[in-house]
Amino acid sequence: MMDIEKFIDDFESVIEDVKKGSVTPDTNLKKEIETWDSLAVLSVLAMIDSEYEKIISGEELLNCKTVKDIYDLVVSKG
Repeated sequence: MMDIEKFIDDFESVIEDVKKGSVTPDTNLKKEIETWDSLAVLSVLAMIDSEYEKIISGEELLNCKTVKDIYDLVVSKG
């Protein structure tokens, strides 16, 4: 069972220039993460695949507005 704290920790570790502890479930990806770009999206997709063994599409990820949206999407993949 994954928990959101570990997910956030993993998320922070793959996004460039994001300080540990600066991200919350409600963090707005586009407004609050300056380095949220195509490289960040690819990094998160790779992290989700390797850490959680789930596959989500880039389009699904780009539809997410907050970190919790990404977490919920990964959880929904069973």
